[in-house]
Amino acid sequence: EGEDQIKNFLEIKDFYENNKDKVILLAGNHCLSIDTEVLTENGFKTIDDYLNNPCKIATYNNDNGIIEYQNPSNVIYRDYVGPMYSFESQNVSMLMTPEHRVLGKLVNGTNDEYTFKKASDFNILSSSVLEIPVAGINKNEDYNISDNEIILVSWILSDGWIRKGKYGISYGISQSKEDNIKDIDYVLKSLKIKYSKSIRNRDIKEICGKKLKSCKQSHEYNIPQKSILERWLQNDRYDFPDWIRKLSKKQFDLFLKTYIKADGHMKNNNAAIHGNYKVLSFIQELCTINNIRSYIKKTIRGQYVLNIAFKYNSASFNIKDKTSIIDYNDKVFCFTLPNGTFIARRNGKVFITGNCLSYINFDCACSGFQNKYAWT
Repeated sequence: EGEDQIKNFLEIKDFYENNKDKVILLAGNHCLSIDTEVLTENGFKTIDDYLNNPCKIATYNNDNGIIEYQNPSNVIYRDYVGPMYSFESQNVSMLMTPEHRVLGKLVNGTNDEYTFKKASDFNILSSSVLEIPVAGINKNEDYNISDNEIILVSWILSDGWIRKGKYGISYGISQSKEDNIKDIDYVLKSLKIKYSKSIRNRDIKEICGKKLKSCKQSHEYNIPQKSILERWLQNDRYDFPDWIRKLSKKQFDLFLKTYIKADGHMKNNNAAIHGNYKVLSFIQELCTINNIRSYIKKTIRGQYVLNIAFKYNSASFNIKDKTSIIDYNDKVFCFTLPNGTFIARRNGKVFITGNCLSYINFDCACSGFQNKYAWT
């Protein structure tokens, strides 16, 4: 009938001993707010988009930190009226029902591993610092593409253009920085790609509302139709090809650092990329599955920027300062997945969270009945 009928460990133990041949009851539907997205094999999706086109969901293996794509055995999507727990910090945005399982650990706590804990079990007046995983390890093997091809594709997607013509697709790159021009020349010559180059004097006074002191000459590269790039790129510069998701960690790092060099800026171990939301969302997805923390922010000018922290794969915040309880009256959703986790995003901020269990989670400390996930 439901978990509320099982009051304590002794009742669970007695129930189990007398019903070993039966499936144990559902644990309950403990969910996330409707404005939360889920990471799938096809990118971040709202729950409605997911239900219209179901696919594998990105999960986090808590034993080894590896990202694994899995099919859910159950999808929960329902109305909910009641309190919701909110974690809201610079790098995390979570809104969940009180019983939702949070994956995390207390900084400087006794347990150095990520464990599950109900949102309502956190003392919202505690000054403890909670750490939540926001990215995981990519175990892809090297994809069948050369480093120079990855670099060239990254240049075109970041600071170039794609034009469809009568006999094929042509490509171009525009660049004004001298070191970058040398890099582009080297890659094109190494790949033995035919191209032409011209110099254009630009009379640009401002970019994105920001006035420029001066504008350097731009070197314009034109790569004609029927080049090897047609194998790797689609017709739209904002529509990234799916094979980029299949790159190894080493290959993705090469792609990302080239992209930032072309159309971003980097300081120490942090980077920022301004641009089209669809593009930034794709790059954020890739960062997440390559163990790199990132979040998307909308500026006061209405533009989007992706902030990347190369040295971090988790986010930490003070529970007392960043936790609140709010009233809620809307849809909520969750999944049941083999790893007991999935990757989500809210307000441009990624987090890894626990999911709804199909069966009762014996959340007790007694030897012989403690279990990390669930059992039947």
